[in-house]
Amino acid sequence: MLYALCWFAVFSLVSLWSLAAWGLHAMALWASHQTGSLAGGAGAVDSGGISAWLLSWLPPEVALTISDALLPDFREAIQAMIEWAPALSGGFSVAVWLAWGIGTALLVMLGFAVSGLIAAMHRRAPAHARA
Repeated sequence: MLYALCWFAVFSLVSLWSLAAWGLHAMALWASHQTGSLAGGAGAVDSGGISAWLLSWLPPEVALTISDALLPDFREAIQAMIEWAPALSGGFSVAVWLAWGIGTALLVMLGFAVSGLIAAMHRRAPAHARA
């Protein structure tokens, strides 16, 4: 009975792990194919600034530093990510499924280890305790 519970838990975890990997893969592919339309095109990055709600929470010196020093570099990084997103989606697919395979193998090895522990506990138990 303990073996069945062990492997039921392992197969349940593998199922959840597979569902999570599939969902992450699907979301990443959708996002990479929609980057231009979601961002309003490549020119949408240059039109941004510090939001009004954020300005109300920041001291004026910090807001000035962010807008003068950090935002131009941040815009360039976002622009580069938007341009590279469709090309990187294939590599991301390989990475997700490689991580899925490694995780699944680790979960199956965990199942074998727990089965071995169960077998060791049964061997150590006295004969009258097994019945």
